[in-house]
Order: sequence, then structure tokens, then C-alpha cells
Amino acid sequence: MGSGGEKTIKPLVKGIWKGSITLPCAYVPEKDFVQQTLKWTVVHDQSSGTVFRRDSSGDHVLLSKYRDRVSVLKDAPGNVSLHIRNLEVSDRGTYTCQVTWRARTFPTATRASVTWAPLLCLPVAATKPIIRASEPGLTFPAGARASLTCVANGSLPISYRWFRSVPGGKALLLSSQAELAWDSLQPSDTGKYYCEAENRVGAGAVQQSDAVQLVVRGESADLQLDRKHLESFRTGTEQCSYFPSLKEENTKSLTSQTWSNSRVSLSLVHLADLPTTSLSEGCGNPGEMLPNHRSG
Repeated sequence: MGSGGEKTIKPLVKGIWKGSITLPCAYVPEKDFVQQTLKWTVVHDQSSGTVFRRDSSGDHVLLSKYRDRVSVLKDAPGNVSLHIRNLEVSDRGTYTCQVTWRARTFPTATRASVTWAPLLCLPVAATKPIIRASEPGLTFPAGARASLTCVANGSLPISYRWFRSVPGGKALLLSSQAELAWDSLQPSDTGKYYCEAENRVGAGAVQQSDAVQLVVRGESADLQLDRKHLESFRTGTEQCSYFPSLKEENTKSLTSQTWSNSRVSLSLVHLADLPTTSLSEGCGNPGEMLPNHRSG
């Protein structure tokens, strides 16, 4: 260091996670001296290094974690404050601003100024989450792939939980991940869903999203198969079958209808009320089950 220097300690600077902060460092330019170098360094709990350096070759961000997040004004003589964007909790530490000048008439004569700026990045509690669907809207056809994602802001890590509302009862816990996904939606998946988010800030306060209504339209794969078997009886292309999933809610429209072919006549009064018996003749597989029938 050259013929002279000065040191200044600034008070603690507090920033908010994901916010922006400016660490002050300024000097009064002197006509007999020109700025030669500017250097911002940091000391963390477990590491240290040079964050930013300005010299005759330009500006350089030397620590990768600060790239695209730090800057120093260029056209403000005397103001070399460090601006940090998108603060992380790990940014906390003691930052040092060091400016070196050289004399215009005596290049070997230099002066330096050092400023310490302690920075504390305050963590932020999780915010109320929002739900994002994999596709616009919340109405899907049966058999479709779909997902709902729970999104909250706040200091990491954030934990998530998914629930399905049960009218008059306790909500069902479905998942402890940010995403709730279905490989093949069924009409039974129709319902109200919501999620919760929390982190370690704010005494563990849990934030709950608004509920969303998921609607699945169309028939399930099992019901489509059952209707295929029924159609085969009607057209005479199949001589026997069984109906494993035609339940009461799926058979109301089938009451009192009859399908027949040259081998078997099947009358549907109400499938949910009829016992099943083994079909021993007229079928390729005697072990398959069919509702009570009469021979044609």
C-alpha cells in the first residue's frame, strides 16, 4: 500500500432472502489521483474470496455463485457500492471494499481506502402456496396423464403435502412431494384437492393453498371394456363374457334392456342386484362368470 490510506467500518446491513441489497462504499475523488483498482472481497463462516474486481481490463465477477447477481455503477465517480440481487441465506458474511488510486504525476504513489460492510441475509417464512396444473384448466378426459404442482416462496428447504377433501370427514393425505401426478386419471379421481407448504422459518407455520376442483370426464378403462362385451352380445360376435366392474352407478341406464344372439339372451334388470353363476355351456371358458341368464 502506498503513501496513505483510510479504513471505515459500516453498520450491519440486513437483507431479505431473494431480495436486493446495496453494500455502501464511496469516496471523494481527488483531481491529483485516479482510481486504479476496485476490489470487493467476502469472508463467510467457512470460506472467503474475491467477489468483484474492476481494473484497467474491465469488470470481473470472480466467485461463480455471484455471477449475474452483483454489479457496481460505472458512471458514478466516487460511488463503488456493491449491488447484490436475489439474495441467498449463504450470502451472509463480511464484505470488504478496497479502492486503490495512483497519482497522476507520480504513478508509483498510491493511496487506498478500505470499507467493511457486514451483511446478514434474513430468511423468509413460506408464503401461501398456489396450485399449477400440467394443462390449462382442471378438466381432463379419463385415462389422461395429469399433475398438480404446489408452489410457494420462502427460504429453502420448503416441504409440501397434498390432500384430498372428504365431505364431512378428515382430508386424505396423498403425497409429501411438491407434485401430485396421475398416470391414468379415472372418474373416481374427481374431487377437491389442496396443498400445504412450510419451512423452518416463522415457528413452523403451515401455509395452505386454496382448494381446486379436479374433474375427470368419460368412462374408466374397465367400464369401456364392459361396454365392449355388452356390444359383442348385441351383435352376436361373442358368446360369453363377464362384467367385473359394472356397479350400480354405471348400470342405471341399462335397466330393462336386453341383448341377445343366436346362443344366449341376456336381460339386465339391475346388475347390482343379480347373483352371479358359472356359465358351463355355450362358452369357451366355463370358469368365467356371467349374471343370471336364460337360453335362447
